[in-house]
Amino acid sequence: MKKILIMYATYGTGHKKIAEYIEKYFQSHGDYQIELIDILKFSTPVLGSLTEKTFEKINFSIPYLWDVIYNTFNRKIKLFPKNTMVISTFKFKGLKKKILEFNPDLVISTHYFCSTIISHYKRKHGLNSKLITVVTDYEAHEFWLENEKYESYLVIGNSIEKKELAKRGISKNKIKDIGIPLSDEFNPNMYNRNKTIKTYKLDEEKKTLVFFCSRGKITSKYAKEILKSNLECNVLVITGNNVKLREELKEIKKTYDNPNIKILDYINNVPELLNIADLVITKPGGATVTECLYFNVPMLFIGKSSGQEKANARYLDKQKCSISVNESIEMIRQIESLFTDSKKLEKLRKNIKKINKNDAMPKLFNLVSKLLED
Repeated sequence: MKKILIMYATYGTGHKKIAEYIEKYFQSHGDYQIELIDILKFSTPVLGSLTEKTFEKINFSIPYLWDVIYNTFNRKIKLFPKNTMVISTFKFKGLKKKILEFNPDLVISTHYFCSTIISHYKRKHGLNSKLITVVTDYEAHEFWLENEKYESYLVIGNSIEKKELAKRGISKNKIKDIGIPLSDEFNPNMYNRNKTIKTYKLDEEKKTLVFFCSRGKITSKYAKEILKSNLECNVLVITGNNVKLREELKEIKKTYDNPNIKILDYINNVPELLNIADLVITKPGGATVTECLYFNVPMLFIGKSSGQEKANARYLDKQKCSISVNESIEMIRQIESLFTDSKKLEKLRKNIKKINKNDAMPKLFNLVSKLLED
């Protein structure tokens, strides 16, 4: 039985989600021995925790600083030995033992740190595994590209990026623009729209807006503006683990008492809600926007995005699948415009269908199967 190691790092949730989707699909569709690991669990205690907390703080609270960091290192000129830093951070004997003892035939990486580690083991420790790196955003930062020599394939989300990577010197034969793979659950045919609308006691005659709040304060003012507005549509505000924001929104709702608005905490039925959504408000994280694309749902991006999120928004705005706003008042204006002019909303949906790669997972599975057979 062939062995597959799937690796991710919990810097944000997207890398983990994609890795878990891949594991679940491969377990149910193939005959492989599969291991899934988060490399942060094997990091040097101080450095691993420090890098994770620093990323969380900067990305969710100081986006402009993250933008500077992202752009500074998104170049071929090496300002510092990144690979050395990565190996030092994850130079934990448990990780080396785990990888070398499992001795996978193939490694699927959803974070560039994982690809760096496997490339190091292939170079220094005789690991003979094939390596596929799955880029979980719609633009490949230079960090994603540093291990090409040791990779069989680099999986990306769009054909425009394929052309860009070829210009940057990546072999065309290694670039596979099959899309970002998601779970089988992200299939509109699996859900009953009317049933979900009734479950949440929504008005079936109205458009439905789904608002995904992020951690930190970035989405806070936008969510509050939604509750204070008098929008004539169904609104589901998903606060997730942001308990403080949820309590603040509940207090605001008592004052304005808009019956069309529902405040939800953590949910595990995202596909079901996307199936009833006419518009999604969110930050442009790679996994989140891909989930919306699978359901052909137009997106309204809020706040000043940075780094990889800015790159995602730039790509989707350019393809006219989304709209980005930097002010809460502009957000309300765009919602009203889209919901009163159905042609605008439908045009966004048609553009999404042009770039939607909702067959990415089976294509990845076929790619892996063929690679392991060879």
